[in-house]
Amino acid sequence: MFLSFDFTTSEKLELPTFIELYSEFDKKSIFKGIVTKIYQNTKEYYQYLGYDWGFYLEKNSTIRQFKNATISEAICQLCKEYQLNVRLMPDIKYTINKTYIRESLSDILFDLYKNAVDKGFKDTFYFDCTDGHVNLTQYRTDNNLKGYIANIFSIDSINNIESFAITRDAENLKNRVVVYCPVPPNKKKKKKGIQTQKQETSYSEKYTLSDLPNIEKYGLLSYAEEVDYDKKVNYKTVAKTKLNELLEVQDNISLNMIADYHMRKGVITTINNELLNLEGNYKIISSDHSIEGTKERVNVTVKKYEPD
Repeated sequence: MFLSFDFTTSEKLELPTFIELYSEFDKKSIFKGIVTKIYQNTKEYYQYLGYDWGFYLEKNSTIRQFKNATISEAICQLCKEYQLNVRLMPDIKYTINKTYIRESLSDILFDLYKNAVDKGFKDTFYFDCTDGHVNLTQYRTDNNLKGYIANIFSIDSINNIESFAITRDAENLKNRVVVYCPVPPNKKKKKKGIQTQKQETSYSEKYTLSDLPNIEKYGLLSYAEEVDYDKKVNYKTVAKTKLNELLEVQDNISLNMIADYHMRKGVITTINNELLNLEGNYKIISSDHSIEGTKERVNVTVKKYEPD
């Protein structure tokens, strides 16, 4: 979900070890993280594995209620309570009224962001914790991704993909989305001394969106999307966003190559590879970095990017 890394060295480190990496070219800090695991199977070398600051978002859970807070305020308040500094945060003025019970901080942040998108916020941002802060950063385009061997020889990463794994999956395809929201229970005053049964939650159907040509091709495959009760939610936008997400056959694309720290989540890059049948712009949605001797190898998961 966040950036992971591993490296091998003869130097013996202890847990926990906090690391900071710098660019060999301009000496700027490019990554801050924590080593969470040590692996050894020889006397001379140790393998260290860890994550960026997103580790703390995933490993902390809480019970938290937000009342009429803007989503930007909710994110900043939550991070502050757990000693996580927020550096970049767009002004998201949509409000949230919701209770989270025993959920990780990362799941809460992702749900807050989804709530903003459901209400009309543009879905072009992602959470990034590689600089030791929590940032909600906008995706950027980079078509100059390179890798280096011994910090001397440069390689065009995208045109030198070493291995890959691609699957096409229609098992989770849906061609109709029905949006529901819970109906607020009637607020009745309890009479003193009389026990009342707990009311079950009832739901109201708010909007249905179907793709008829796809239904004719695959048969009806419906998905029920639940949204929070909030008058500001645009049910049509929710249905359209979810249907676009679920409608097509999913391509799960994993690519392995020599690259550097620029090859990571948050980047949109052009891939034209006839052998792999990849053409157009692709969004990096996850990356795993491994330092092997004098080169850095990166395994990325990418998804076709087609802006609205």
